[in-house]
Amino acid sequence: MIPYRVAFLFLAFCLGLQSGVADPCPIDVSTLPFSHYGSYMALLSSPDENGKTRLYVTDISGNRLWADNRVMAIELTRGSSSLDYSINADSSRLLLKCEAGSAEIAFESADILRFRTHGPGLRLKMISNDPNSMVIPVNPSYWRIQMGSNAHYVFGLIQGKAAVSGPSSVVNPEAEFHQRKVDMLVDATPDWNGALEASIEQNAGAWTPVRDVPGFDACVRASRADLDAWAALMPSVPPKYATLAKVAAYQTWSAVVQPRGLFHHAIMLSSKNALRGVWSWDHCFHAWLAAESQPDFAWDQMNCVFEYQDPKGFLPDAITDRMAIWGYVKPPIHGWVLRKMIAANPMIGTAERLAAFYPELERWTNYWMRYNNDSRDGIPQYNHGNDSGMDNSTAFDMGFPAQSPDLCAYLVLQMEMLSEIDRKLGRKEASVRWERESEALLARMIKELWDGEKFVARQENSHRTNPQSQSVMRYLPLVLGKRLPPAIRQKMIADLKSEQGPLTRIGLATENPHGPLYRSDGYWRGPVWAPTTLIVLDGLRECGEEALAVDLARRYCDACLASGFSENFDALTGQPLRDKTVTWTTATFIILAHEYL
Repeated sequence: MIPYRVAFLFLAFCLGLQSGVADPCPIDVSTLPFSHYGSYMALLSSPDENGKTRLYVTDISGNRLWADNRVMAIELTRGSSSLDYSINADSSRLLLKCEAGSAEIAFESADILRFRTHGPGLRLKMISNDPNSMVIPVNPSYWRIQMGSNAHYVFGLIQGKAAVSGPSSVVNPEAEFHQRKVDMLVDATPDWNGALEASIEQNAGAWTPVRDVPGFDACVRASRADLDAWAALMPSVPPKYATLAKVAAYQTWSAVVQPRGLFHHAIMLSSKNALRGVWSWDHCFHAWLAAESQPDFAWDQMNCVFEYQDPKGFLPDAITDRMAIWGYVKPPIHGWVLRKMIAANPMIGTAERLAAFYPELERWTNYWMRYNNDSRDGIPQYNHGNDSGMDNSTAFDMGFPAQSPDLCAYLVLQMEMLSEIDRKLGRKEASVRWERESEALLARMIKELWDGEKFVARQENSHRTNPQSQSVMRYLPLVLGKRLPPAIRQKMIADLKSEQGPLTRIGLATENPHGPLYRSDGYWRGPVWAPTTLIVLDGLRECGEEALAVDLARRYCDACLASGFSENFDALTGQPLRDKTVTWTTATFIILAHEYL
C-alpha cells in the first residue's frame, strides 16, 4: 500500500473519516493534465489541424522532454464519421459528450486508462514518427502497440468489438534514420447491447495479459479515494483558499511518477505539461511542501538529484526517468530548505538521515567554492544564467562569470547548516570550521558586493555591473535575515517598500516595473515567480518584518486564486504565463497560505 494512504487510513480511523468522500475537483484539461499518482500518462486537450478540440494521451517519459509528447488522439465515432465533442473533467473522471451520446475516461491504476462509452464508438489514432512502431495481436482482446524507442502500449477490449490496424513488421531497418508517420489505428464499437469498454495500458517493455479487470465505477472510486488520502495530508490553509487547495492537492498528487529508470523513488515532477522533469532546485520546494506530513516522501524528493551527484560535487541541471541533463547546475538553496524542512517536522532531521546527507551537502558546497572562483578571491561565481535559476536576469547582462550576492547568501546558510549537522553529530572541530567559513563568506560578500546602496552582481574579472538592472537579485540576500548588518537590511527593506520599488498588487516582480529593462513576459525580467517570492518573504520574516511578509504572501496567494498555478505571472495584471501548471508554484502557495496566512 502507498505510504501516504497508510497514514490517511490511520487518520481516518482516529477522526472517523471515510476515504473517497471528498467532492471531485473540476479541472480544465486544456491547461491542467488529467493524470494519476505514479502515472507516465496524462491527457490534455488542444485544437487539431482543423481547429477542432481533441483530447490527446501524452507520454511523460523523459526522452520526450521539450518535444511534442502526444501519443494518441481520442475520437468519438458514429459509423465511419468522427464526431465533435465537449470535454468536462474532474480529478477522477473525464466526460466527453457528442451528438451520439457520451464517453467516460478514468485511471484504473497508474499504468492503465479505462474507457466506457454510452452510444458512440471509440477511435484512437496513434501519433508516431518512429518507423519501428508496429501493432502485434496478442489474442482476440489484446493488441500490443509498440512505439519504437518510446514507451509501449497495449489496447485491451473489455466489451464491444474492435479492429486494430498498423504495420506488423519493420520492412526497412534503415528507416529509423528517417522519421516518417506510422499509421496505427484502433476502431472500437459497442456490442449488440450498446456496451463498449476498453483500456490502454502503458508499459516499458514487460507486460502480461493476465489480470483482473475491476468495474469502471470502482476505478473512479479508487482514484478518488487515493487523491483524498493525499489531500488529507496537505498542510492546512485558510477557508478563503479551500477550493483552490483541492486543485493544489490534485495537481501535486497527479504530478508524481512512480519509480522507473533513473527515478529510484516516487518523484514529483515540475509538471506533466511542459516541464516534464525535476530541476535541481524545484525539488527542494516539493520536499518542503511534503515535510510536515510525509517525511519519507519529502526526504526522497530532497535526495533525488543527489543520487546523480558528480564526484566533484556538482549536481545535474535536471533529471528525468530517461536522462540526466548536464551543462548547467542550479543554485545551492538546499541547506536553507533543509533547515525549513526540519522546522516543519523534526523527524526530517534524524541523526541517521543527516549523517547520510552530510557528505552530499558538503561536496555540493565545496563545488562552488573550489571550482567556481576563477579569480581566487573567495567569492563564488555563476558561469551561466541558468546556473542561478534566474536564467535571463538583467543582473547578468554585463557578462559571465558573474559573482552574485544571492549565491553567496545561499552558501552562507548552507555552511551554517553543515556546522549544525556537525554539532549534532558530535564533530565539534568540523562544526567550528564551517561556522568560520560561513562568517568569512558573509564578510566578503558585504565588502565586495554591497555598493553602499544595494547588493550588485558583477562580472568577476572586470568587476563590471549592469547599472540599469533593477533585478530582484538585489533583495535575495534578505534570506540571511539578521545576519546582515542592521543598516544594510533596513536600507534593503526601505527600497523594497518604496513607491518606485518592485512590489505590485500581485507580489514581487523579478525586475522593477518602474525600471527601463522590465518586460511583462520577460521570463526573469519582470514576472512574479514562486521561488524568489518565498526566498524574500522568508528573509523579511527573519528580519522581523512580519506584517510585510504576510501582506506579500496574501498578494501571491490571491494571484494563484485568480490565475492558478502557472510557471510565473505578469507582475501588473496577474496573467498566468508559460507552463500553466508548475508544482513549485503550487507548493509555494500551500507553504505561504499555511505558514503565513
